[in-house]
Amino acid sequence: MLVEPDLDHAALAAALQRGYGLTASVVRFVPAGETAWCYQVTDERGGRWFLKLGRPGAIEGARAELALQLCHALADLGLPVPGPRSTQSGELWCWLDGLRVAVFEFIDGQPLSDQDLHLPEVARQAARLVAAVHAATPALEVPFPFVETFEVWAEGLHRCLAELQPGASAGGLRGEARAVVWPQRGTLLAMQERLGALAAAARSRPTERVLCHGDLIGDNLLADRGGRLWAVDWDGAVLAPRERDLALFAGPGFERFLDDYQADSGAQDLDPDLVAFFLLRRNLDDLVDWLGAVLTGDQPNEQARADLEGVRWCLSRWGALEARIEHTRLLLARRQRSH
Repeated sequence: MLVEPDLDHAALAAALQRGYGLTASVVRFVPAGETAWCYQVTDERGGRWFLKLGRPGAIEGARAELALQLCHALADLGLPVPGPRSTQSGELWCWLDGLRVAVFEFIDGQPLSDQDLHLPEVARQAARLVAAVHAATPALEVPFPFVETFEVWAEGLHRCLAELQPGASAGGLRGEARAVVWPQRGTLLAMQERLGALAAAARSRPTERVLCHGDLIGDNLLADRGGRLWAVDWDGAVLAPRERDLALFAGPGFERFLDDYQADSGAQDLDPDLVAFFLLRRNLDDLVDWLGAVLTGDQPNEQARADLEGVRWCLSRWGALEARIEHTRLLLARRQRSH
């Protein structure tokens, strides 16, 4: 979770006036997300907007542009995706001191908790939303350069572990990071090796690719006041096997979720090895991202502390992820036998 940057709200309001013709009366930081600082803006007429300010280097420019174009296209198709507002010159973003500013329609809602996603009606809506996103693939007229290739980020983990070796300088948060991670290095390297084997197997067989959000966790699913679900934050969108999105719903209640997803999508054959790959890679990538940010030492202490807590959280998740993978494997085997 990001902490608020040292940014003058008046400068941000001035950028909104120049770029969008919006006169902001209130600018409030929203502690959400990892790749962009988020704000809620109220204009002089009482209208509310959601603003994202891209962090330098958080994601590549082409991916940030694709996310905005994709949100625009999906909203035009009628999917519950907040559309970006165009600037006065017809662009989907403007700039503030080299930072990309994007403004979206405001969804008056709350992100889902894990408990929310276990509620039958919420799970049903989520399943149908995912099915609708996947089904929209042929209708998209947005060039799509990002395709799943089952890469495993080996270099990132090895670099972090090298910086944590005994004998390397340690102190403060770096020392805490070493105490947390170094005893787990064998487990992390074994997990990386396992991911490599799963990736090699995935590349060896043909797999249909559809538009995947890539990060459909509760934080990116908003329930508005009418109970409708909205999918937000499309920075990780990719053409990938449908299991990339479905994996995040694996666990208790997954069978009911699949019933609704398959009723709308018609998809039947799912690969438990792909579910395992996407769940484990996601956790390892998040861990390495947060650990690398701690080790750079160039962040405010509050942000580095939050990143270290993210590392702890990832390490605590391995057992639960293995349980979800085994549950999915047994579930899919049983469903295949019944068909």
